[in-house]
Amino acid sequence: RASGMDMGPKPTMDFKFTAEPGMPAIIITEAVLLECSDSSCSDAKPLEELGPQGITCQEMSCSSMAYGYAAYHELVVTFSDGITRQSSVFQKNAFHATYKVTVGQDDLRVKEGRGRMDPLLGALLGGLVGVAGLLIELGLLVALMVREGKGRATWEISKGFYWSAFGLGLVLTTAGGFFSLALPITALIEIALGIGYALWRKRPVFPLAIVILVMNVFTQFGLWGALETVQAGNSLVFTLILETGIWLVEAFILFFTQRKTLPFKEAALLSLVLNGISFLIGLILPL
Repeated sequence: RASGMDMGPKPTMDFKFTAEPGMPAIIITEAVLLECSDSSCSDAKPLEELGPQGITCQEMSCSSMAYGYAAYHELVVTFSDGITRQSSVFQKNAFHATYKVTVGQDDLRVKEGRGRMDPLLGALLGGLVGVAGLLIELGLLVALMVREGKGRATWEISKGFYWSAFGLGLVLTTAGGFFSLALPITALIEIALGIGYALWRKRPVFPLAIVILVMNVFTQFGLWGALETVQAGNSLVFTLILETGIWLVEAFILFFTQRKTLPFKEAALLSLVLNGISFLIGLILPL
């Protein structure tokens, strides 16, 4: 969920360093990724260490993960020869961006590679199939809401709708798992919590578990789209806004598919618990 302070997909930047020919062997001892909102980087600030957000380095490589990067960046790296080198301002294009960094005598030259979000034909076709699957899943979800309004969304009467939604939701969740494990892990956690809630409140287990699976598909894919298209100048504020939106959307989905047995206040509270726990777990797991 939000890229990311919980289990959503978080954008990354991976740097591979290569020293210029003729330079002595060196390794990285410290690295800082500066974030800037303008192209001159006059307002540069280090990427804040917050949960999984931050930058870590090995001998000649660094990786960073963030809830949301700024528009411009600079690298400041200290090496084992005692020299601190700084790059010029660079940008990030791919969601999972990779960079080749050439280490000079007193500077760093950063060049972004192709990353892992190339617009290949296979990705385009996969995207079209994914969109079609989401539209069908949305149709099934709306159908369940309508049937619930007519008192016909019980497991016995609408079993075919539930099984279809479950099967397609499972396919979409598995496909999303190839992009980020956040979707299947979040779904599993929230389904387990939903089952526990249903048993505690003596409510139908399967309809609620399937609805939780389906709603996670929509909120996760929607979150990924937001993270790829919106530059989050203030990542914490952006994360809180996304989390609030997800909580409300899932509360309404729970209510409209279960409103014969689940009052809105209870649906909102259940959604808050599900998202709150996944939020906390996301602070521990670097997903």
